[in-house]
Amino acid sequence: MTVPQEDMSRPPVPAPGRETCAALAAQRADVRARFDASAQTDADVLMRQHQRSEHA
Repeated sequence: MTVPQEDMSRPPVPAPGRETCAALAAQRADVRARFDASAQTDADVLMRQHQRSEHA
């Protein structure tokens, strides 16, 4: 059985209506607005980790 791979070239999409996803998306939007690419990558990693643990 083949497990589909995530497209790491695109930012993760928050699940609609989920408080934690919304908070992580807001954090990412904040650092993106400050042009902080490193913090944006960190926010993407946090979102992916959350999605794997809570939405898998």
